[in-house]
Amino acid sequence: MQVFVTGTVALLLVASSIGMAQTRLLSSGHSVVVYSAAKVHRFKGVGLPIFQWGFADAGTRVAYGQTTVHFGCETHYELRDIESERLIDSVDVPEPCGQAPEPKPVKIPQWVADLISKISRNR
Repeated sequence: MQVFVTGTVALLLVASSIGMAQTRLLSSGHSVVVYSAAKVHRFKGVGLPIFQWGFADAGTRVAYGQTTVHFGCETHYELRDIESERLIDSVDVPEPCGQAPEPKPVKIPQWVADLISKISRNR
C-alpha cells in the first residue's frame, strides 16, 4: 500500500491480493472519490469535511468519518459499497464537547472500530 499526501488531498493506492486492478481512493475535504474497476465512484455523505477514510471488506467497501472543522460534538460515519455506491450502514458517534461534556455512549459498529484503529496506527 502507498499513501501520497499533498495539502488536503491524499491518494491511497491498494493492490488487490488476487491480481485485480488497483483501487484508488482520493479524498479532497468534503468528498471521497474511488476509482475501481475502470469506474469513478463519488461519495459525499452528509456534506461535512471527511477526516477519516479507508477501505473495508477486502476493498469492496469504503468507510469514512465526517465532522465539522471546529467544535464538533459527534462524528458521522458511513460504510458504502463501492460498486453500487449503496449505503450499507451509518452511525453518529458522540464526542465530548462544550455542549455535551459527557455524551451518552453509543454502540460502535466493528467497521467503525476498524477504521479508527487503522487511522490511529498510521499516525
